[in-house]
Amino acid sequence: MLEIVIGDNCWLNNNCVIISEGSRIEIGTHCLFGTNVEIYDSDFHDLNPKKRLIGGGTVKIGPVRIGKNVFIGSNGRILKDVTIGDNSVIANSSVVVHDIPANVIAGGNPAQVLRSLLD
Repeated sequence: MLEIVIGDNCWLNNNCVIISEGSRIEIGTHCLFGTNVEIYDSDFHDLNPKKRLIGGGTVKIGPVRIGKNVFIGSNGRILKDVTIGDNSVIANSSVVVHDIPANVIAGGNPAQVLRSLLD
């Protein structure tokens, strides 16, 4: 299923790219994305060099779920098979390759939890 679902009252800034190639990308309500945010649910090509350009390989695909009231800073990248919990903040230029829990600030490449927002 190719599906992109964006909740109400979201702000997607300039050059936001959201591509679904076989899974679902779901963005909760009241999210804020900085400029140049990229969200992908697929690798798009087999990583094996012999299969990369000619096709026939296996492409890894996984759903992306972004909770409610999530703030993703400019140049953030969210890759396949990731869930970001409600209210979390993803720092500028971070690459999210693993799940991020709710109510935290995460950053880096790969993104890691930096601190709780509840402290």
